[in-house]
Amino acid sequence: MTLVRKGECKRCGQCCRAMFLAVLGDDVQVEWLRARGLTIHPSPDPDFYDSVEIPQVCANLHHYQPDGAICGLHDDGKPIACRDWPHIPADLETVRDCGFYFEEAPDA
Repeated sequence: MTLVRKGECKRCGQCCRAMFLAVLGDDVQVEWLRARGLTIHPSPDPDFYDSVEIPQVCANLHHYQPDGAICGLHDDGKPIACRDWPHIPADLETVRDCGFYFEEAPDA
């Protein structure tokens, strides 16, 4: 089953309140990360790595009311990893009311 990302950004800034890094190590690394209180998010897709959630607000997140939040790098150099977020459905587990969602791709 192939999933396709749909929707659009609501500019809420929730995705920028934590960093998610791929867990490339073994069980020892996972144990070390969990012992420090970090959350490991298992990937539902075997082609992707699990990720670790690091609770750190991005320094480039700026709040503009009433419109919400915007990336300070939005127009000039926003990282691809941020621009393409969410990558997999598990990325949406930590945000509420995100404008993005995933649907099963139609058969080709």
